[in-house]
Amino acid sequence: MKLALLGTGKIVQEVLPVLEELGICPVALLGTERSRARGEELVRRYRIPHLYFDHDELLEGEADAVYIGLPNRVHYQYAKAALLKGKHVIVEKPMVTSLEEFQELRSLARERSLVLVEAMTLHYLPTLAQMKKDLPLLGRPRLVCFNYSQYSSRYDAFQHGEIAPAFDPALGAERLWI
Repeated sequence: MKLALLGTGKIVQEVLPVLEELGICPVALLGTERSRARGEELVRRYRIPHLYFDHDELLEGEADAVYIGLPNRVHYQYAKAALLKGKHVIVEKPMVTSLEEFQELRSLARERSLVLVEAMTLHYLPTLAQMKKDLPLLGRPRLVCFNYSQYSSRYDAFQHGEIAPAFDPALGAERLWI
């Protein structure tokens, strides 16, 4: 897999060491002029061959898959552009901010035989494996309801007035809290 990472923020900085541990070296990173220094540091530290500041130019490159670690409000447009260019897409959660956006992306991926997935590790947690193992002990379930919640590493700052992109209504967060 020739993977390109879109973004230089916190989530991409957390993903890069995991990819390195797995032996996956991204072929490209997308940054902005505002994040140029951070992008240059990340490509140097993780030996990423290409740093782009233009999304279209990155999509013309050698990557066959993109990981979208950008603010929520742009997930849809970047995922759509990648699918239209024939790239597989991994989108950080939440994938999109509406059912209509998801349905359109799913259709594009299916039409082009591309993979479209949300970066959600819940399915691989030991807790889920244990639940599957213990399910027969309950008998035949009649109703099941699950909720996965996690204390955000950004929540303390949020309480002190620092609004990270994940909590910023101007960046698509308002549609996630309805």
